[in-house]
Amino acid sequence: MVKRVKTSEMTHVRTTSQANPADNQLDYQVQSKPIKYVRAKTMIRRYEDVNLTKVVQAYQQGTVFTVKGWDYAHTASGTKRYKVVGGYITANSKYVTAIQ
Repeated sequence: MVKRVKTSEMTHVRTTSQANPADNQLDYQVQSKPIKYVRAKTMIRRYEDVNLTKVVQAYQQGTVFTVKGWDYAHTASGTKRYKVVGGYITANSKYVTAIQ
């Protein structure tokens, strides 16, 4: 069985043996590129906090945002959010697409 484990900017590919857990090993690491820019696929709002409760401004489709980092919402689901200048936007692929 192959399992991908994402930690910060590294993706670890791990093979696991269900028959003998001692055979579990880390096969290789894949460096993933950090996202620098995202483009809005639809109208999108920038929020003041990571839980997206207070709207700061709305943007039109096609607006490009510079991503300063990311964080996770303080909810049970822990939804990913992008940190941009002046607040947070959603990281949902239905609303934004990564560009390099």
